[in-house]
Amino acid sequence: MNRAIGALLAATLMLGAEPIPVTYRADFLALAPTTLALRGGTTLRVASACACAHDLRPGENALFSLDENDAVVTLRRFVPATDGSARALGDLPAAAAITVARAANADTRLVKVTITVEVPSQTPQTDDVYLSTDRSSYTPNERRMTRIDERRWTIAIEGAAGTTTHYQYTRGTFGTLERDRANTVRPARTIVFGTTPAAMRETVERWADIL
Repeated sequence: MNRAIGALLAATLMLGAEPIPVTYRADFLALAPTTLALRGGTTLRVASACACAHDLRPGENALFSLDENDAVVTLRRFVPATDGSARALGDLPAAAAITVARAANADTRLVKVTITVEVPSQTPQTDDVYLSTDRSSYTPNERRMTRIDERRWTIAIEGAAGTTTHYQYTRGTFGTLERDRANTVRPARTIVFGTTPAAMRETVERWADIL
């Protein structure tokens, strides 16, 4: 696969055009001045001129690209709606990952919260339910939940101990956001990640598009 990428870049250069950067998707853990720590133990070198976002949170999906020296040159939040072509971490060049002491993420302890939600009886059985969080600027189809039965769905989400994540339920679009019983816009819900795994049970009172 990497040979194919190299051939594509070479052909692009021969035509005199700028090569299209290859982007990768991974779970962010920590960013230090010279290294990027990713979940699973992968650590990458960071270029001195990296256009790196500094507002990413541990456990958040990140998108990054490498320069010709296999150092991270761009880093930002992953957006499912536009970044679907990003490659998996397993496609990284072998020379990109480095072995260093994991000081950058030694204090980062991820905590899992499992959410189970019951949706209204009017919810179409052919629709999926999604979790939309501030991690993706509330992309409506960010995280697809797993169906338990006709009205219950579940998902597990991770975050660093002591942090919070805000979220809403949708059926995949902005027009299907959850609303409260009075059919008004509902404030985003909040997960507070403690020190141990937790479970939450919630209810969607109604959807914006179903009266």
